[in-house]
Amino acid sequence: MEKSSITMIIGAFLALIVGISLIGVVAEEGNEVTNTITITDETVDFTTAVLAVAEINTTKEFTITNAPDGWRVTGCPITSFVLGNASEDYTLLADYTFTASTGVITFNNSANINASVLTTNETLIDYVYCDSEYLTAGWNRTIIDLVPGFFALALMGVGIGLFYGVMRKEGIIGA
Repeated sequence: MEKSSITMIIGAFLALIVGISLIGVVAEEGNEVTNTITITDETVDFTTAVLAVAEINTTKEFTITNAPDGWRVTGCPITSFVLGNASEDYTLLADYTFTASTGVITFNNSANINASVLTTNETLIDYVYCDSEYLTAGWNRTIIDLVPGFFALALMGVGIGLFYGVMRKEGIIGA
């Protein structure tokens, strides 16, 4: 085997090893801009809204941690919002109001909320939000999701091309 053939084989293996290690990074970076983020059991402590008579202050506003800002106010408001305590989920509009574009919660003076004030002040929320890098157009997300596949095809093409060149140079495959 000629020295140049060995160099080509080593180059092919190095290209494959580097490419395989990078394909996971490319896929992960793509996921970060194409997937929304789900928050489960974020805690809201509403003790500051409790009145002395074990009722809730309906004018007190609470903002979730990942409230929309900038383009997300209209381009990607909060979705799948659920609010409750450890034993039950509260009912939107009956027990609380939520503004998806601002991430603001206000409690209503309802029997469920007032009963919770007497037992616990810890409220849990679940919701889905968009990261600041999120691509809002569907076609953008589709293209980014295809990149790792095309990267793998290009990597395979490089490997096949280099091994074909070595086999041809060594006379294993006819000219």
